[in-house]
Amino acid sequence: MLLRLELSALLLLLIAAPVRLQDECVGNSCYPNLGDLMVGRAAQLAASSTCGLYRPQNYCILGYLENERKCFTCDSRSPYNDYHNPSSHRIENIITTFQPERKMKWWQSENGVHEVSIQLDLEAMFQFSHLILTFKSFRPASMLVERSKDFGRTWKVFRYFAEDCANSFPGISEGPAHSIDDLVCDSRYSGAEPSTEGEVVLKALDPSFDIHDPYDSTIQGLITLTNLRVNFTRLLTLGDTLLTRRKRNPQDKYYYALYEMVVRGSCFCNGHASQCIPVDGARGDTFTEPGMVHGRCVCQHNTAGYNCERCQDFYHDAPWRPGGKADSDVCKRCNCHSHSEKCHFELARYLATGGVSGGVCDDCRNNRIGPQCELCGPFYYQDPQRSVDDPYACIPCDCDLDGSVDRGLCDPVNGQCVCKQNIEGERCDRCKVGFYGFSRDDPSGCQLCRCNFLGTIQVGNPCDPTTGRCICEHFAYGSQCDQCLPGYWGLGNTVYGCIPCDCDIGGALKTECSSVDGQCKCRPNMVGQKCNDPAPGYFLAPLDFYIYEAENAAPLAVISPFIGPPPFVYPTEGIPERPTKLPLCPPAPKPSSVPYREHITVQPSPAPHNPQVTLPMCEHYFRQRGYDFKISNGRLVVVKREKRQTRRRRQGQRTIPFEPGSPLQILLRQRANDQSITWTGLGFVRVQDGAGLRFTVSNIPATLDYYVVVRYEPESTDDWTAIVSILSIGSEDERCPNDQSNKMFTLPASGRTATLDLPVCLSDGNQYHVDITFRKQPSEDPHSSSFILIDSLGLIPKVESVPNFCSQSYLSQFQQYRCIELAVQAGGQTLPEVCEMLIGSMSAFIHNGAVSCNCHHVGAYGSSCSKFGGQCQCKPNVIGRCCDSCAPLTYGLGPNGCSPCDCDRSGSTTELCDQTTGQCSCRDGITGLQCNRCYPGYYGFPLCRRCQCNRLADICDPITGDCLDCREHSAGRNCERCEEGYVGDPVSGQPCEPCLCPDLNGSGRFFAFSCNKDPRSGAPYCECLPGHTGPQCDSCSPGFYGDLRLPGGRCKECCCNNNIDPRDGDACDPVTGECLRCLHNTEGPRCQSCKRGYYGNALAQDCKECSCDRRGTDDSKCPAGSPCFCDQDTGQCPCRPGVQGALCNECDDGYWNMDGDYGCQPCNCNREHALNYICDKITGQCLCQPEYGGRICDECGPNHFGNPDLQCMFCDCNLEGTVHPACDAYTGECLCKPGVTGPFCDECAPGHNNNFPACEPCHACNHLWEKIISDLSLDAERIETMMPCPEDFRSRPELQHLQNLLEKLQNVLNMGAQDELKKLEELLARIRNETEIIDPNIIIIDPTLLLNTDIDYIRLEFNKLLKNLREKAKEGPVTDIKAVNDIFNKIKKFYDEFTDSEKKVEAAKKVQEASRKTREKVTLELAKCQIGEMDKLERKVKALSAANINEEVCGAPGDAECEKAKCGGALCGKCGGPDCTGSLPISLNASKLAEMTEKNITALRSQLKEADAQLRNASEMTSYVKDQAENMMDKINRTKTKYEQEKTDTKALIEKVKTYLQDELVKPEDIEKLANAVLSIQLPKSPDEIKDMIEDIKKILANITEFNDDLEYLEKQAKIAGNMKERAKEILNRTELINVKEIEKALNDTAKLHDKIFNDLDEAEQNNDVIREKVNETEPKLKNIEDHLNLTRAKTLLDEIEALKNKTEMNRAQGKEAKDTADAALNSANDTGKDLEELKEQFEKLKLNSTNQNVSSEANERLKNITMEAENLAKHVEDKMKEIEDLEEKILLSNERKDEMRKELEALQKEADDLKKFIVDKVQRYNLCSP
Repeated sequence: MLLRLELSALLLLLIAAPVRLQDECVGNSCYPNLGDLMVGRAAQLAASSTCGLYRPQNYCILGYLENERKCFTCDSRSPYNDYHNPSSHRIENIITTFQPERKMKWWQSENGVHEVSIQLDLEAMFQFSHLILTFKSFRPASMLVERSKDFGRTWKVFRYFAEDCANSFPGISEGPAHSIDDLVCDSRYSGAEPSTEGEVVLKALDPSFDIHDPYDSTIQGLITLTNLRVNFTRLLTLGDTLLTRRKRNPQDKYYYALYEMVVRGSCFCNGHASQCIPVDGARGDTFTEPGMVHGRCVCQHNTAGYNCERCQDFYHDAPWRPGGKADSDVCKRCNCHSHSEKCHFELARYLATGGVSGGVCDDCRNNRIGPQCELCGPFYYQDPQRSVDDPYACIPCDCDLDGSVDRGLCDPVNGQCVCKQNIEGERCDRCKVGFYGFSRDDPSGCQLCRCNFLGTIQVGNPCDPTTGRCICEHFAYGSQCDQCLPGYWGLGNTVYGCIPCDCDIGGALKTECSSVDGQCKCRPNMVGQKCNDPAPGYFLAPLDFYIYEAENAAPLAVISPFIGPPPFVYPTEGIPERPTKLPLCPPAPKPSSVPYREHITVQPSPAPHNPQVTLPMCEHYFRQRGYDFKISNGRLVVVKREKRQTRRRRQGQRTIPFEPGSPLQILLRQRANDQSITWTGLGFVRVQDGAGLRFTVSNIPATLDYYVVVRYEPESTDDWTAIVSILSIGSEDERCPNDQSNKMFTLPASGRTATLDLPVCLSDGNQYHVDITFRKQPSEDPHSSSFILIDSLGLIPKVESVPNFCSQSYLSQFQQYRCIELAVQAGGQTLPEVCEMLIGSMSAFIHNGAVSCNCHHVGAYGSSCSKFGGQCQCKPNVIGRCCDSCAPLTYGLGPNGCSPCDCDRSGSTTELCDQTTGQCSCRDGITGLQCNRCYPGYYGFPLCRRCQCNRLADICDPITGDCLDCREHSAGRNCERCEEGYVGDPVSGQPCEPCLCPDLNGSGRFFAFSCNKDPRSGAPYCECLPGHTGPQCDSCSPGFYGDLRLPGGRCKECCCNNNIDPRDGDACDPVTGECLRCLHNTEGPRCQSCKRGYYGNALAQDCKECSCDRRGTDDSKCPAGSPCFCDQDTGQCPCRPGVQGALCNECDDGYWNMDGDYGCQPCNCNREHALNYICDKITGQCLCQPEYGGRICDECGPNHFGNPDLQCMFCDCNLEGTVHPACDAYTGECLCKPGVTGPFCDECAPGHNNNFPACEPCHACNHLWEKIISDLSLDAERIETMMPCPEDFRSRPELQHLQNLLEKLQNVLNMGAQDELKKLEELLARIRNETEIIDPNIIIIDPTLLLNTDIDYIRLEFNKLLKNLREKAKEGPVTDIKAVNDIFNKIKKFYDEFTDSEKKVEAAKKVQEASRKTREKVTLELAKCQIGEMDKLERKVKALSAANINEEVCGAPGDAECEKAKCGGALCGKCGGPDCTGSLPISLNASKLAEMTEKNITALRSQLKEADAQLRNASEMTSYVKDQAENMMDKINRTKTKYEQEKTDTKALIEKVKTYLQDELVKPEDIEKLANAVLSIQLPKSPDEIKDMIEDIKKILANITEFNDDLEYLEKQAKIAGNMKERAKEILNRTELINVKEIEKALNDTAKLHDKIFNDLDEAEQNNDVIREKVNETEPKLKNIEDHLNLTRAKTLLDEIEALKNKTEMNRAQGKEAKDTADAALNSANDTGKDLEELKEQFEKLKLNSTNQNVSSEANERLKNITMEAENLAKHVEDKMKEIEDLEEKILLSNERKDEMRKELEALQKEADDLKKFIVDKVQRYNLCSP
C-alpha cells in the first residue's frame, strides 16, 4: 500500500512539473533544462577500441613508488561489476553515475593503439552546450572532436587538440580565433601533466565572442547536432618507445583511459518548449533512467514538430520564427470569420500588411472570398445590417443594366454599382458632371462636353446634360467657348482665360495680337511678345539722344562792340563730327602711319603761356601754291589745301582753337574712374561774352516739335542769356514753317541745363543751322568771369506732338514723373521705369523701330549695346556711345583701346598729342614720342647739352653724358684714353697705337693687362697676365700650362691639388697641364689620388701606406718588396675569401685558422647538430648542441652515445667518476675510473673506501675477506633457490647456523666501513624489490632526461643572448673622422713602432699554439689509455726522447750537464736563456713583449679617450649654445605669431566698434546691446590680476630686443585708447537708463593704469638695453661656433624657420576659431540685451500697475524683489563697462607685442639668409682646385 502511494505521488509530480514549466512559456521564449546527453544512451555509445573485449589483456602503469604494483589485467568480455568483474573497462563506464566509487571503473583502449574513436548517436536533433572528458591516463598527444547534423552522413570538425599543432595538424591555425566559427588547434589540454584526471573541455560557443543573434545560421551550426565523435589520433609517450637497448616492451604502458565523458545539452526546441518527451519508437524507460534528456519537444506558442520548427494547422496568420522575448506574433490563428477551417501563410501579404497578417484562408463558404473570407463574391455585397461572420450577410447587387458594366457588377463592400466610364449614381442611372446624352449603346454611357473650361462659366454642369450646349465667359465666344474676341488672347494658353493683348504703343504696328500666343506685330528690329524690347544689336534711343557737341560747332562772329573780332584760326586736326543721318555712329577710320597727307613743319621759338600765333613771312608764298596753315600739337603746320576745306572756308565756317586768347576755346576734360561724368563728348567750349556757336543739325528723325536744350557749366555766379536763331537749309515743309526769329532764354548760374520754353518744329530731311549767342547779364562784381563753358546742344521731341501716340493717362504719367527734366540732365542718371517705358515706346514710334547699335569694331568689345540708350561697352580710354573716339589725352584707337599720351611736362608744350600717332608737341632740343629725351648728340634732359667726346664720338648717354662708340681705339667717359692693348693720348691728339703681346688686343692672343711706353726709348712694353711670362707674354710661367698657338689659348694654373712643387718647371706638362712630378705619395694626371699601396685623401696631402696583413690578403695584390694594394680612399685591404677587417687580419664568421697556408678555412659546422655556422676562429671548434661534440659537431658529445646521424642519448655518467669521454660512444656504458663502479660510475668499488670520487684502495687483507663473503653469499642464494616454496620452508638448525656465521662474517667485514656497507645493503634491498615488481622487459625512464633537455634549452637561449650582447658590445660611439685626424696622425707613428712588436707576438702565438696542440694531443692520448693498454703506453713512454723534448721546450738537448747546458733542462731547475729558441723561452719573451705592447696600447687608448672627451665637451658646448639660441628664436617666433593674429583680430574688432559708435543715428538701445555683448567677455576683474598680467608682459618683453622703434607706435595706440575712452564717455552720456558714475570712475582708473603701463614699458626698455649688450657679446661667439658647425646648419635653420611659419599659420587658424567663438559670444550677448530690454518693459508695466491699483502685500513683495534684481543688473552692467576699458588695454598691449615679434622674426630671417650665402660661397670655393 505504501509503495502504491509513493508511485501515485511520483506520477502527480511528473504531471504537475510540465504544467508549471509550460506556464513559463506563455508570452515568452522558453528552453528545456540542460542535461547530460550520455545518460540513458549506453546502447547508442560506441568505441573503436576497448581493451579485453575479446580476451584478457595485460597493461601496466607508470610509477616510481616502492612496493607498488605496476601491471594489471583488463577483461571487458562482460559488463562492469564492483564485485564480480571489476576489471571490465567497457565504453558505457564513462557515463556519469555519481556513485561513491566512480573512480573504480573507466573505459580503456587497447595498448599502443593510436587512432581510437568514441561516437555518440542521438535519436533527434539536440542542442549541444559543452563536452568534458576526464582521463585516467595521460591525455592524448593529439585528438579532434567532430559533429554531424544529418545522423552521421556528413561530419564537421569542432576543434583540434594537440601538444604540437604544427606537426599533428599541419595547416590548422593555432589561434586565437578571430571569429566564433574559426577552426583552430588548442594545445592547452594535451600536455604530460597531470598524468591522471586530466580534463579536455570543449565549449560549443567561445565565451570571448559576443553573440547578438543566437538563431544565426553560424551559431545554429555550432550548437545543434545529431551525432558526436571524439577521435584520438596519437598517444602521449615519454620517449622511451624509441629506445632499443632495453628488453621490455614499453607499449603496454600507453593507452587511452577515460573516467567519464559528459556531453551537456538539451533537446532543441527553437525557444518554443520547456519540456521534452521520448521520440516515437525510442525506449520508454523514462522512469528507469533519471536525468535522461529526451529529444521530442512539447511545443508551445502554437508550434509543432519534433523541434517546434513549424506552426500548427490553422495558425499561419503570423510566420514561424524562433522564440524571442515577446512571442505573441509567432504562429497566430488565422481569422476566416467562421467561413473556413483551412489557411496557409503568404509572405507577400504579410509584407503588404506591414507585418500584421499573413494568413490566407482556403475554401471560403457562403459566397465569400478574400484572404480572411471578409469580402463578398462577385454580384454580391455586404449587408450593412449583418456582421461579417453572419453566413447570410452577402446579398445580391441592384444595378441599372444600361449604365453598369459586367451585367450589374457592384462593389462587394457598400453595394455601389460599377458604372460605365461617364456614368454615376448608386445604381448607375445618370451622366457625370461635364457629360451629356445617357445611352445604352454608348460604351462610355455619356459623351464629354467639349467646352473650353477657361472660356466657360464654372457653375454646375458646363453644358446642358441633354443637348451639350456650352455657356461662355466674357471675351470668349464659339459653340465650345474656345475663341477670344479681337484684341484678346490666351484661351488655352494661360490660366486666366482671355486677356488683353497690351501691345506696345510705339513698338507694335497695331494694338491687335495673335489669339494663339498673344504675339503683337512688331516694328522693324523690335522683339518680344508686346514688341517692347529691341532686337540684339539694336537699342531704344532716349529723349536726349540727339546731342550736338559744342567742340564740333562753328564759331559765330562777335556781336559786342567792345570785343574785337577774333583772329582767324585755321582748322586744327579734325575731331569726329556726328553724321547727318542714321546710323548715328560712323565706321571707324583706318589707321594711318602719318596723320597728314603732306606737311611741312616750321619749328617756332618756344611760345609764352598765352602765345599770339603769327604766321611766318612766307605765308603768301605757301597760300599761292595751295597750302594752308594749321596748329597741330603746338606747332604751326603747313598742309595741302583740300577742296572740302576750301569750300568750307568759302562758306565762312571756321573751327575753334585749343589755345587760349580767343573768344572761343576748346577745353578737353579728362575722365577718371572715381569721378562722375556731368558732361558729354570730349569736353567744353569756353565762350566769351558776346560770342556764339553755330550747330549744324541734319539728322532729324521725324517731323515733330522739339525742345532746344543747352548744357553748360558757369565760371561765375552770374546768369547768362542765350539768343537762339534757327535757319533752315533746304526746301520748305508745310508742316513746319521756318521761323527765323531770335528766341531768348536764361542760363541760370545755379543750373547745368537750360531749355527753350517754346518748342520748335523741325522736319525730317532738312538741314538746320542753330545759331546761339551767349550774353552775360549785368553784374555788380567787376571781377566776375566773362566766360561760360558750353557743353552741348540737345533736341528733345515733344511727346504731345507725336500724332496718335498715347492717351491722356500716359501723358499724365510722363509729366508726373518729370521724364523730360530727368532726361535733360547729363551723366547717365537712371530713369524711373515709367519714363523709360514711355520714352522707349516713343523712340520706337519715331524711328520706326529700334536703332542699330553700330558699335565700333575696334573700340568696342562687341556689337551689342545697352537696350535703352545704346551705349556700347568701350575698351580702355575709348569714349562715345559707339566707342569710336579716344578719350582726351589718349591716342591710337586699336585692339586694346587707346593709349595715354603721357607727354612729359618738362619736355612738351602741352599735354595733348596727335590722336593717331601719339606724338607730343616738344620743346627746342627735345625729341621723342612723349618729348622725354634729348636729340642725338645731346644729354641732360630736360636741360639738353652737347656731348663732350674729343671729336671721337657722335653720341653719348642721354642721361650721364658718357660717350658711346668711341672711334680710333679710344675709350673712357669722354673718349679721353686708349683701349686696352693700345697706347697713346687722345686728349692731346696723339693717336692710339696697338701693342703686340704677342698679338693685338681682341685677336685672342693678347696676354697682358695693359701696355705702356718706356719713358726712355718710347717703345711699348707688355704687363703680362698671371701665368704668362716673356717680353711679349708669349710663354707660360712654371706651374702653368696652355697652348698659346691656338685661338683663345691662355696659361692656366696646373691643377695638381697642391701635390707638386710650383717652382719646378717640369712639375706639369707646359701644354696639356698633366701633372708629371706628384709629391706626397700621390699620382694621376691631377695628382688626385694616392699611389698604389697608399690610401687616404690626396687632396689634403694625406696618403698613408697600406698596412695589410699578408696572411689574409689576396696574394695577387701584395707584390714582394712593396706594400699591399689597398683601397686608395678607405684603406680597405683586398681580403681572401673568409677574411674580414680593414687590414684583413681576422677571419670572418664561419671561418677559422688565420695561420693556414691559404688563409681562413670554412668551419663546416654540422648544420643539424651545431647551434650556428660560427666556430672559434683559432681552434675551429663549433658551438654544438648539448648532446653533440667534435670540432664540427659530427660526433656524440661527452657523456652521450649513439649514432650522431640519428640521435645521441645522454649517458648520465658521473663525470667525476669516469674517464674521457665518460661513456662508450656506441653502447652508452659508463667508463669508470679505477676504484669506481656503478652503472653511472658514481660510487666507490668494493675494496675501496667510500670517499667518492677519490675511492682510495683498502688494505690488502680486505680483498681476502671480500672474496670469502662473496662466495658464502652465492652459496646462500643457491640454497634458497633450491627450496621448494617459501610457505613450506621450516628453519633447520644447520641452515640457521650457517646464516648466523654469514652475519658474523659480514659484521667483521663491516668493522671498517659499517655505515657504507649498510647503505649498500639498503641499495641491494631496493634493487631486489625493483627486480620483483618490474617487468624484465621494461625500460627504466630517467626523469632527468627531461630536466637536461630544459637545461639545454636554457643554455641555448643564454648563448643567443650572449652573442647579441657581444655584437652590441662591438658597437662603439661613432666619432667624427675629421675630429680625430690629428690624433690619428699621432697614432700612425706609434703604429709603425708597434708593427714589429706585433709580428713578434704573432710568431710567439704560433709557437704557443703548436705547444698547446701538442699538450692537447698528449692529454687526448692519455685519456684514451685503458688499464689493459698500459703496456702499450709504457712502450710509447720509453720511446720518447727526453733530449728531443728538452730541445723543443728549452732550446737545447738536455743530455749535457747542468753547468754546461746553456739552456738548462728539466732536471737543472731552469729552462731557456738569452739565445735559446725553445718554446718556453720564446713564449716568455713573447709574453713580456705582449705585456709591453698592451701597456703602450692602454696608454694610447687613454690619450684617445681624453681627446675624444675634449671633442665631446666642445660638441656639447656647441650644441648647448645652439639649442639656447634656437630656443630663444622659437620662443620669439611663437610669441610673435600669437600676438600677430591677436593684433589682426583686435584691429578688425576695434574698427567695427568705432564705425558703429561713430554713426550718429545709432540709438541708445543699440549702444546698450553692444555694451552687453562686449561685457559678456570674461576678463581679469581685480587690480591684482591686472598687475599680474602686466608683470607677465614685462617678463616676456625682457627676452625681446629692439623696442625703440615700437615706442612711438605704442604712444599712437595709447592715443587711440584715449580716443576710445572719450567715445565710451559719450556712449555713457547717451545711455540714460544706466548709472554712469561708477563707469566714469572706472574710466579714470583706466587712465591711471595707462600711465602705469607707460612707466613699466620704460623700465622694460632699460632692461632691453642690458639684454642688447649681452646679445652683442654673444653674436661673435655664435658666429665662430656656426663657422665650425656642419654646412647643414643653414638648411636646418631654414627648415626650422619654415616650421615656424607653419606654426604661425596654425596659430592664425586658431585665432580665427577664437574670433568665431567671440562672435558667437557677441550674438549671445545681444540676445541677453534683448532679454534685458524685455525685463525693463515688464518692470515699467509692473510699476504702472502698482501705482494704479491696490495690490496685495504679496504682489508688493514680488515687485520689490524685481526692483532689486533690476538694480543688481544695472550694477553688473556698470562692472562690465569697466571691463571694456581693460579689454582696450589688452588690445593695445597685444598690438605692441605683435609688432615687436614681427621685427625680431625679420631680423632672424635676414641672419639666416646671410648665413646661407656665406655657406654657399664657401662651398663654391672648396669646389675649385685651390682655396
